[in-house]
Amino acid sequence: MIFISSNFVQPLNKTTNIMETIHVGSWLKVDPFDIKLLRADINYTYIHFFDGSQVMVSTTIKKIQARLPKRGFLRVNRKEIINTGFVKEYKTSKDLDYLTLLDKTTLVVSRRRKPEMRQHFANNQPIKL
Repeated sequence: MIFISSNFVQPLNKTTNIMETIHVGSWLKVDPFDIKLLRADINYTYIHFFDGSQVMVSTTIKKIQARLPKRGFLRVNRKEIINTGFVKEYKTSKDLDYLTLLDKTTLVVSRRRKPEMRQHFANNQPIKL
């Protein structure tokens, strides 16, 4: 089954966003809804932004996840967290689930996160092909 949508969940807009910025590194604070993807690398995290830029911080992905708003972000696997507003496509199969971001980045969904991801994207009523 394939789900396709330009945006499954619209991120909170700036007017309804109570949380202005989050602390992600020793000196860096960012608007969480400017984040497209977080990718872990041992005790470092690469933060990829909508504008294509990225920054590496010496903070674990688990600590940054605790600072993110609960709505709008999902942990895909042990290594990656996505902004759901940037998901273009979610594909399911018996053995493998993966999602594609608007910039054509493909991420594999871990076995243990499959039920959560399938439920999330099914509840947000994407277009089914």
